Amino acid sequence: MALDKTSLKNRILFELQAQGFGVGTTDKDGIDWIDKFATAIANAVVDEIQQNAETSVEGEKIL
Repeated sequence: MALDKTSLKNRILFELQAQGFGVGTTDKDGIDWIDKFATAIANAVVDEIQQNAETSVEGEKIL
């Protein structure tokens, strides 16, 4: 299975919930910060992996 942002975000949310975090809850402003943090982490990780993979391929001249 390929790594994508949505599946990684869901995995992060699952692990946070397993550790006792209030997944799916909102703060007094109505914002679900755990979801926002999971989205940000997943986006950053997947983007970094993809960028490093592209750099490695270009460095090896495998285009």
